[in-house]
Amino acid sequence: MARNYGSVNDETPSSPLLQGESAPRVKRTTLFALLAVAIVAGAIGVGLGVGMTERKDGTAHPRSIKAAVPASTRAANPIQLAAREGTVDQCVNGRLHTLSYNTVGLADTHFVDMDHIDHIKRIVCDVDHTTLRLEFHSEVYSVEWYAKINVENIFLTGGTKWNCDLKNKGSVIIRRTISAHLSGASIKVHAVEARYDEIYEDADLAYSSSTGCGELSEGEVRSDSNVARFNSGFDKHICAAFNSKCDGQATQPLPLYQNQFLTITCSDCFLSFDFDAFMHIKMEGWAVKQLEAGYKNMDVKGSLVFDLQATAQWSTGVDKTIALVKSATIFSFAIGPIPFSFFFDVPVEMRADASFMATAEATVGSQVDWNIGDSYVTWDSTNHWQHVKTKATSQWTPTVTKAEAHFDATATFAVVPTLAFHLDKVFTYRLTLDPELDMEVKGDTKSKQVCADMTYDIKLTSETEMDINFLGSEDDWTWGPNVIYDSGSQTIAQKCISP
Repeated sequence: MARNYGSVNDETPSSPLLQGESAPRVKRTTLFALLAVAIVAGAIGVGLGVGMTERKDGTAHPRSIKAAVPASTRAANPIQLAAREGTVDQCVNGRLHTLSYNTVGLADTHFVDMDHIDHIKRIVCDVDHTTLRLEFHSEVYSVEWYAKINVENIFLTGGTKWNCDLKNKGSVIIRRTISAHLSGASIKVHAVEARYDEIYEDADLAYSSSTGCGELSEGEVRSDSNVARFNSGFDKHICAAFNSKCDGQATQPLPLYQNQFLTITCSDCFLSFDFDAFMHIKMEGWAVKQLEAGYKNMDVKGSLVFDLQATAQWSTGVDKTIALVKSATIFSFAIGPIPFSFFFDVPVEMRADASFMATAEATVGSQVDWNIGDSYVTWDSTNHWQHVKTKATSQWTPTVTKAEAHFDATATFAVVPTLAFHLDKVFTYRLTLDPELDMEVKGDTKSKQVCADMTYDIKLTSETEMDINFLGSEDDWTWGPNVIYDSGSQTIAQKCISP
């Protein structure tokens, strides 16, 4: 059944006449404003108050709105539903993005795009985006928009133009208004952040990406309707990486530890992810019924090479988190007036334990290529959370350079990225890669060689969080973290050099 959020009434200010004061002179702009109220209210009554709206069960309810309401009361605005269906493709950076949708949700009349309100001077938002002040060029326009906003079941979208968005978080804000107050040429609006289960009664949304665009040229869009669109602002080059621009090399060296006796630097450390992201979500009765999302065809290339310098026997342990990757939008789109956003972040934990038996210097580590394949989750009310994965494989290429013949050290290094994939206000899926590299590096003054013996152990951990109502138990709000793959200790070929 469709929802009606009801009215939020605030206390009406008392009239000066009731307090025994003389009646103030009526301004000309106020007369124009009152005339505008009558005209706009009449227009809304014609647009929203005629006829009947059929519910899904076949019954009907009247659509009506008050012709004029006190400043403290919101007018009725019964929910109207609209069906939207179609497919849109776009080629970006040699990758095809495809969105298909078949939805029944709130009609366009329930939404106001703050970036396209006419005759407005500016919009000011508070820090938590729940109070907004809309300042117009005159009272005529503020009264007109007050009549549009001060009704039930109105949602505000947009806000980027007025800095009323979430900076650098890849997120969009959809606000449901709960009250509005008119004061001259300004409107003060109170709102709460809304979720998609307040907007869609039924929905079938699917997004996927794949390498190669077929017949589409770079940047070209193909759509079977004008309802949905990809936003032009999403990233043209999608690079999910740690300390790299996805060009096969590290952006910068990363200092890990330093004192008067020891220096450890991750001189060539980076990881870059290549994958196809996808999601498929079904809603029924204002709640999620089925969900499938994650990564396919994932390949990770990188390097774990460290500079080790010791001026005395010394041991140390380091554990730090480095967030070199800001949240970035994979892409954003809109279905009618309703915005969506995918975004990701890659926080990285780095661990190092090293023991030096002599004064020496060496650069040692390995390049790596992991083929993870598919890793995604599915959920429905019958089977609950399930994880789908293919067998992961990896190839390690050890390297030793700048080593001195008397070098003698043991070390364990790990660069642990978590690739977090967010469908804003719906779910978050995290895949954590934990590759641990153990090495023993020894020099031989007789043979004048330095050899590195290395082993690796890779673990993959997955977890999911829901951020929307769904047809399941409370136990299903989160899943994991669960280890989905563990290679165990594996030997890398010995690497020797002659300094």
